[in-house]
Amino acid sequence: MSENEIATVRWAKIAEQIRHGKQPNRCDLIDKYLELTNALCKKQPLSQQQLIHTKVFKLLLNTMSDSLVVEHWRLLCLNNLYKPLFALKRLAQSKADKAHVDMLLQEYARMSHYSFN
Repeated sequence: MSENEIATVRWAKIAEQIRHGKQPNRCDLIDKYLELTNALCKKQPLSQQQLIHTKVFKLLLNTMSDSLVVEHWRLLCLNNLYKPLFALKRLAQSKADKAHVDMLLQEYARMSHYSFN
């Protein structure tokens, strides 16, 4: 297994832990996940980087919106949602890319309004 494949497997395992709030006292998991995301993206073409950051955004958004996950973990996800969004905004080159970022921002606004009421 190559170094990149090992990093991808580790990234996926941490994603699962984040999504289900399996270790809510391990706040460092989100930082590690975002660091791995950035490392994985360095080796990818632009379109793949955008796909990866979109997956990260959706993971954090879905976790934030999941009432079965403990609240402090959901808030931690909310507090880190800007990171993949800023990465996507930085990578956006075409009108379609910018429209995609705008759509994610709208989705975030909709979901965050209902998540903690």
